[in-house]
Amino acid sequence: MRGLSIPVMSVLLIVVVVASASLLYVQMKGVSNTATSKADELVDVRISPKLLGLACLDSYGYLIVSSDSPLKGKVYYTVKYGLDEVASGFSDVNITDVGRIYFNASMTEGKEYTVEVTARYWSLRENCKSYLPN
Repeated sequence: MRGLSIPVMSVLLIVVVVASASLLYVQMKGVSNTATSKADELVDVRISPKLLGLACLDSYGYLIVSSDSPLKGKVYYTVKYGLDEVASGFSDVNITDVGRIYFNASMTEGKEYTVEVTARYWSLRENCKSYLPN
């Protein structure tokens, strides 16, 4: 680069800096969009649904809920026996008025479990006694 003059080197340096900044901006914009789309999958209703019923069976359970606003998307659940977490995961829901939110958990008949279902703006927490279906 001995043969290049200082103004030419300055212009090249500015071009490299601008190109690098542009690449960084595009990359960060993609990360931001990914984070937003994953968060948008959560149920986004500020009104908490009403719990109508809860069933804890041997390998799964469900909450029966009603809501004034449609519930559509993912809700996260945890199932605990005492302080021990038995299961956790997410459930896809599509409830317009009354429906069920399912959760998977291996539960022993006659034992009491705590089930918590969480969305973006609300959560439901309830105890239930496991039983075998007829």
